[in-house]
Amino acid sequence: IKHKDINVWSRSQPETLYKPWNVKMWLNVYQTVDTLGLKGKWKFGIKGSPVDGADQNVFIKTGLGAGGHGEIAYHDKTLKLFKDALQKEIP
Repeated sequence: IKHKDINVWSRSQPETLYKPWNVKMWLNVYQTVDTLGLKGKWKFGIKGSPVDGADQNVFIKTGLGAGGHGEIAYHDKTLKLFKDALQKEIP
């Protein structure tokens, strides 16, 4: 039996992915290249999505491999985005 790859798809989901009212700043960084997911018995890719109302939605499309969902946390663009945001917030 031939099976199809399972994917958690990237899409706008304003009813479930949104910035809560009590959050001062929301930075969302996402990707759509992951094919490894959680690296368990069943292989599935976890694709990121934009967050409704986020202060920034940053789509990273280069510099990530098959484990993009985990790799994005230490991508240069992600680290710079959060470092810059922290420096603005800390006097």
